[in-house]
Amino acid sequence: MLSIVYDLEEIFSWTRTYNPFKLAFRLDFEVIFTDDLPGERLGLAVPELKVLFISSCIKGSKFSYFICAHELVHCTEHEGIQAFYNCSERTQGRFEQEADSEGIYVLCKFYLEQFPELDRLNVTTVANYFELNEEFYSIIEKHLRSLVEY
Repeated sequence: MLSIVYDLEEIFSWTRTYNPFKLAFRLDFEVIFTDDLPGERLGLAVPELKVLFISSCIKGSKFSYFICAHELVHCTEHEGIQAFYNCSERTQGRFEQEADSEGIYVLCKFYLEQFPELDRLNVTTVANYFELNEEFYSIIEKHLRSLVEY
């Protein structure tokens, strides 16, 4: 299976986009919007079934792009969902941080695809566009610095 983290440029070469929904589709993942996610979850990945579940309450929002990218990272980078639930809280935390970071990397690439004019690029414009709060600013800044000299 292709890795959204390590094979992103190869995937882009045949999808011609960094849109996480289109990437999921081209990687044969089904995206299902639902009202039936456990707890307060906004997304859930089931790699074995190649399905991403996303809460219906964020359907149509720019934030849903983050949830899609985050869950896509889980599906392509982490072991089966059962392994996730059986691992320690520390490992779960590491998986979540990795999914946040790599998901935001995909979003930064997608943002630059949509808005290539670098003169208006900064952390807050990217965060505001995808409806991300301040806790993600340092991750966005790290990825923007790696993508462009700004």
